[in-house]
Amino acid sequence: MLPSLLLLLAALLLSACEAPAPPIPPRIVFEDDHFDAGRIEQGDEVTHQFFFRNEGELDLQLSHVRSSCGCMTGSSMIETVPPGGRGEIEVTFNSTSYFGKITRTTSVLSNDPKQAVARLKISADIGYDVAVDPPEIYVGAVKRGSEVRAYPRVLIGVGRNVQLLGLESKSNIIEVDWADVGQGARERRLQLSIKKNAPAGEFRESILIRTTSDRRPVIAVPVVGIVEQATHKLLSNQG
Repeated sequence: MLPSLLLLLAALLLSACEAPAPPIPPRIVFEDDHFDAGRIEQGDEVTHQFFFRNEGELDLQLSHVRSSCGCMTGSSMIETVPPGGRGEIEVTFNSTSYFGKITRTTSVLSNDPKQAVARLKISADIGYDVAVDPPEIYVGAVKRGSEVRAYPRVLIGVGRNVQLLGLESKSNIIEVDWADVGQGARERRLQLSIKKNAPAGEFRESILIRTTSDRRPVIAVPVVGIVEQATHKLLSNQG
């Protein structure tokens, strides 16, 4: 009898000394993290609400909603979600510069220790009159008076009765013309060159493509790069 009583008292003492279990950290759980918008037309905007809940036992803090490109914007009206609480994040995708099947991502940053960055995706199959591939041209470091070794594509959508009317550049850095390569019934390519008197340094310019499309009569294509600083060798006659 005495040993049993001692064992019981020891068990009671041990249980009394045990610290309470720590609360479960905040946990963000989305009902769905991927929305497929299906078939849309270039220039359409798609907006979707992503709903989530906090399955932790501490407050969930949303610190930032960050998109992978300028085509996506995301926002939340709630920054703090209590345990068991719910919230939503509204994400908008602008398809103006894109074509074909595409997926873009928005990142949600929070204090969830197991998922500090949650990613939300919007997909679409984008029909188009005219598209430029890539939609933004990065030429890297280039020399004055040189041709850019890149031939971006200008595409006409299948079944679209659209014509390309011309090219224009008002830049003091970039010249543009149609390239001899890649010509077809629904595809042409651009040839870019750097003007001989282009100022040195980083630049972000635009070229314009004019079309008969009602949706995109003028397409502004960003061109980004660096004009290299000219170097001069000093010659000396020594004898």
